Amino acid sequence: MPRLRARPFSRSETGLHHAQEIGRAVVSATLFRLVADYETAKSELFSSDPAVLRLFARDHYRAATIKPAFTLLTPDGQLLASMDYWSGQWVEEDTDQATGA
Repeated sequence: MPRLRARPFSRSETGLHHAQEIGRAVVSATLFRLVADYETAKSELFSSDPAVLRLFARDHYRAATIKPAFTLLTPDGQLLASMDYWSGQWVEEDTDQATGA
């Protein structure tokens, strides 16, 4: 039976990984982010329209057997809103408190 040997990554493979990291950074810096926290794993969805992410979360909340904790973040990573786990309603972040005003 042939033995399998580990091989180092080629330059093209590491370049692809670097490009993916840069792409992720650009996406997260320009789009709103919905984070679904299932306690064992987190999933993220991105959109330029936060209303689309709110609708997606609401529909998923209604249909899901295992309901995640949803948070909606601005492109710069600030908390915009979170979904109340028990009611399924969005709770807006106090913008005065978040901005220090």
